[in-house]
Amino acid sequence: MIRKLKLKTQALVSIAFLWLKAQRYLFSKYELPPGRLIQLYAKERLNRNLILQLTERYGPIFKGRNANNFLTCIVDLPMAHQFLLEFKNDMHMPTVNLESLFPKGFLRQLEGDDHKKYRSALIQGISPEIMNQNSNAHAEIAKIALKEYVGKTANGANDPEAYIETLHNISTGMLLNIFFGLDANSSDYRWVMEKYSLLGNTQFNFDIGEQQTTAFNEIRDFLLQRNKDVLSVNASSILGNMHALDLVDETSLGNLIYMVEMGRHDMVGLFRWMSKFASNHPEILLEIAREDADLASEEINTTRAFVLETLRLNQIERLIRVLDRDLHYNNFIIPKGSFVRICLWEAHKNPKIFPEPFAFRPGRFLETNFSLKEYAPFGIGHHCCPLAQTALRMSMILIKTIATHYQVEAHGDGPACRERSHWEPAKSFTVKFMPIQ
Repeated sequence: MIRKLKLKTQALVSIAFLWLKAQRYLFSKYELPPGRLIQLYAKERLNRNLILQLTERYGPIFKGRNANNFLTCIVDLPMAHQFLLEFKNDMHMPTVNLESLFPKGFLRQLEGDDHKKYRSALIQGISPEIMNQNSNAHAEIAKIALKEYVGKTANGANDPEAYIETLHNISTGMLLNIFFGLDANSSDYRWVMEKYSLLGNTQFNFDIGEQQTTAFNEIRDFLLQRNKDVLSVNASSILGNMHALDLVDETSLGNLIYMVEMGRHDMVGLFRWMSKFASNHPEILLEIAREDADLASEEINTTRAFVLETLRLNQIERLIRVLDRDLHYNNFIIPKGSFVRICLWEAHKNPKIFPEPFAFRPGRFLETNFSLKEYAPFGIGHHCCPLAQTALRMSMILIKTIATHYQVEAHGDGPACRERSHWEPAKSFTVKFMPIQ
């Protein structure tokens, strides 16, 4: 009772604070976006369709709150493109602060010349040949991890934690290989895997403490030592390419280390959703197994469409920006310090673009070539993910490996749950893999 009263008092104080803040715009020719000052994130945990319902009521731009801040939602991709393009220099991206670990911090938060410099260096390091050269190694990583998972129990599915651990081994292994050229059979690989488990075991750690600092420094020093001898750096890796082009410094190396850290957790979430859809649609899994697809090509095929449809339905949810000044947009005023949420999950449920928007239909990507103003799974604007094709290829290799060797059966399924970064399948969800004879 006391806790509920305390929370209610905090909510009233927040609403009163924002109401007083809004009075400064009372006589402006612009109005604040429509909407009530409800705590959107808290309400959304109880109702995943909340933003869609509010869009029907208020239109594609409306407000709520995030603690003591205005939160403006934009649920329309063309509007979002225009907004981010027009005001890209008037906002910043909130993210984990890594400046205690390396100069300038995460690429995600950099702007201006720093952003151009380090994004360009990363893109130069990501050559298409890297994935081609490492595809067999990635398939082997997935094959071995899945076989070990199946071997842990002769009957029934393993517990959810065991499956999540398996997917972590796959995602981390693939990323260590493509970023740093580490051979999955080497002692160096196993040592770096252990250090990454200290950065964040089963989820990304936004709080950088002594443990994370020590682990980061050890990984950095190890990679720097390898870089001293050009022959020891695998040229078929992002770090190897950047080293050959003399593009490695403390900031670029720190970003590579933390891109692996953030990416490996995000990929586990995506892999879990893929597992769920694989168990729900054995007919599509069979089609993937039979398909002679070129995974190196960006041409659309069933394997690629499976991953794209998974991303449309789940995992890709939002972009967040914080405004550095008052902005006037679409006859509204959006105050300085506001959070702006580009609602990608909701935009990808537009029935005019995606008929039967909540149905898993990979075939829609075989039938239609969607533009970035219709489908944007890897972001919008100058901060869109430079590793989009890498993530797609990793996912395609995993689902192709599963389809080729196993039938998939879901266990412990239930409603999706909101974790710290993403909506994920139920905590109890896991799968049983039955080897194809």
